[in-house]
Amino acid sequence: MSKTKVPFLVQSGPVRKMILASTKTATIRVGDRACLAGDELVLYCHIEPWVVMADVVSVRRCKLSEVTPQEFKDEGYDDPATAMDQYIANLKPYHSGVCPDSIVTVIYFTNVRGKLVDECKAAAEEKNLCSECRSNGRSYETAFTLGVRDGKVYCKKCGAYVRISDP
Repeated sequence: MSKTKVPFLVQSGPVRKMILASTKTATIRVGDRACLAGDELVLYCHIEPWVVMADVVSVRRCKLSEVTPQEFKDEGYDDPATAMDQYIANLKPYHSGVCPDSIVTVIYFTNVRGKLVDECKAAAEEKNLCSECRSNGRSYETAFTLGVRDGKVYCKKCGAYVRISDP
């Protein structure tokens, strides 16, 4: 049996970069969304055209006021003290009635994949070698392994932060 494909419109720019870097692993959607663990998400943007697929690993429906600090963090909000207010402000242009009592669906996803993901990984390998490791004459194969710490990408070999750009 094939998986259900669930399309979700996503902003371009920083949100796309977080998805591609796997620092955004959840999406919080207003309303009771028809989505189940095991479904496939189709994450896309029509303004700056791009699309990727991801696997849904868990789904929870609750009031916005019941969303946990960790869920807001996984959605991409760094400060739990202001996350709900920021979320409401971001959604007001699209969902004018959103408030702490609004029903939301928290969807966790993994295994983000697609041509854009492959291109970004290749660009990271090719263009963003760690300058510290490069200056010490280390090759990519022996030195440059990416990690994510506090939402930033770093070289696991030497600890230096690196900048990842879109291809």
